[in-house]
Amino acid sequence: MKFLSFTQKQLSLLLSDLTKKDFEELLDFSDELITTDILMPIPSFVGTKAHRYKATKTMYEGLFFSLLSRNEFRIRFYNKLSMSKKSSLLYKILIWDQNEVDGSVYNETYNLNLYYQNKDNYGTWEYNLDGNLSLITHYTYYNFTGLDDDILFIKPSIKEILRLLFPLPNDFYIQSVEKLVVTKYSYNNEKNIFNFIITIEQLLKNNLVQFGKTNEKPLAKTLNMLYSTSSINEFYSIKKIDKLATDMLTRSFYYYYIHNKKFNTTALETLKSFILLQLNNELPFYISRIFASHLKKVRFDDYYSSENSLFDTIKYIINQLPHNSWVDVENIMNFCRYRKLEFHLESKYKTKEYKLDGDQEEGMYFPKIFYAKDYYNQIVFEPIIKAMLFYLGALGILELKYNDPKTIYENINAKNEEYISVWDGLKYIKFTNLGLYTIGVKDEYIVEEVKKDKQKIKFDQYKPIITVDKTDSVTIAKLDNFCTQLDSSRYTLDYTKIFKDCKNIKALELKIDSFYKNIEQNPPKVFKDFFDNIINNSNSLKSNNDEVVIQLNNNKKLLSLFLTNKKIQELIIKASGYRVIVLKKDLAKFTKIIKDNGFFIEF
Repeated sequence: MKFLSFTQKQLSLLLSDLTKKDFEELLDFSDELITTDILMPIPSFVGTKAHRYKATKTMYEGLFFSLLSRNEFRIRFYNKLSMSKKSSLLYKILIWDQNEVDGSVYNETYNLNLYYQNKDNYGTWEYNLDGNLSLITHYTYYNFTGLDDDILFIKPSIKEILRLLFPLPNDFYIQSVEKLVVTKYSYNNEKNIFNFIITIEQLLKNNLVQFGKTNEKPLAKTLNMLYSTSSINEFYSIKKIDKLATDMLTRSFYYYYIHNKKFNTTALETLKSFILLQLNNELPFYISRIFASHLKKVRFDDYYSSENSLFDTIKYIINQLPHNSWVDVENIMNFCRYRKLEFHLESKYKTKEYKLDGDQEEGMYFPKIFYAKDYYNQIVFEPIIKAMLFYLGALGILELKYNDPKTIYENINAKNEEYISVWDGLKYIKFTNLGLYTIGVKDEYIVEEVKKDKQKIKFDQYKPIITVDKTDSVTIAKLDNFCTQLDSSRYTLDYTKIFKDCKNIKALELKIDSFYKNIEQNPPKVFKDFFDNIINNSNSLKSNNDEVVIQLNNNKKLLSLFLTNKKIQELIIKASGYRVIVLKKDLAKFTKIIKDNGFFIEF
């Protein structure tokens, strides 16, 4: 039987939060437990309520500081809390598992003899239970139609003291699991993560990683290209959630490249640098958007500081994990709950507004809504922490075992898909060797050489046509800036594609240079001639911005003026039909002559 450990300073701070009434309730419960074998001398206000008026809050603090420092008293107190099975279970639930329970359910199950008002009464009623359940409060609220709220709970201040007096749950610490329950999926991305980093680096250097208008989510064609080319391990093959790992990694290394301006010398160095920055929340991007995609009303501040508490929580968990064995994720969730760990993507106040749409209730037009203020652990904390663990799996840091995302929570219904979030099925996690290296447990990590097929690309000797393996999506993406597709595997150089986004000859030359640099340094002569002709023929047409073309209306008087007025004729460079050309510098003089002859014009 292990109790929660504490320092003298922690105990003093804890006791200082109690009121005099809290101390009196604790003393009422433990009066007969205080004997001379554990406390000498016994204060006069112990053992009889007649002398309680003499006791001050400071005196109570001193008394319980002495009592809680003695293990014998803690054992006696616990023995009284657990005198019966129902009291032991109820105290365990309210001290360690839940903040409150349904009074009517426990009244029926354990015959607690709870007191209820008559139906005609309304308002709030609150009292403590009897006997060794006297530290538990029964709260009811009646509206005009009858009983509206019925719960059992322990006052938070007293609950903190009882956490020192009730033995620790078996899963209070994160423990190794010897025997695993069979799961549907096993996941290890330790080897493939390096191929992904190498591939996305090539694409980033060629500006081939594309995001949507908000610059937060990669385009589907980018995800498909990275998935097919880097052979990344995905979590599920289920439609709509079959690119989760690719999506997370694409977002991650895209913003790492933007932030860092480059990748490191090796993929391993890049990965380690990235993880250090990510866990310290130094990368300015909203990675937790994908973790919280099941929630509504989530906002993110402009400076990304709101994610700090999330990464602090996951770092704390990582530091508690055993290094070479599997861990049950439920153990991790309980570990966090016992320590009341929380994180907030915004403020604690804003978190309460997050919501999850549940199943439509019978007879209701609108679906039921679950708010984080009522179900914080179920709809915020647990899904997002599990998402972080999946994320570390995609990065090759953790090995995962999990089932399809299908979870049933007590007192909460999920959406029609029967799961709260796509991360719900996670069952076990374990460090990979790469993970142990990144957290500093292992001093060395050897990356297995990534075996890549030789680039299958052929250049026609007589026409500017390139044949590419249909599976080589990276090369195909590179060719998209220069070529039009002829059939399933052949591409031809195309003027429109080459000229796209080139506003001057310098930009055109740079684009052609990128073909030699990123596709083929020494292609056949027909390709070189094609590009040389583009440069040689450039700027063959030039615009003359010094001249203005003027269109004349079919007006007899106006035409007569142009045919007879010598001053106008001297200013005209050329005339053809109803069009005349004049120099821009003479335009003011030209319009003045026309206006002087009774023709109003505006241009």
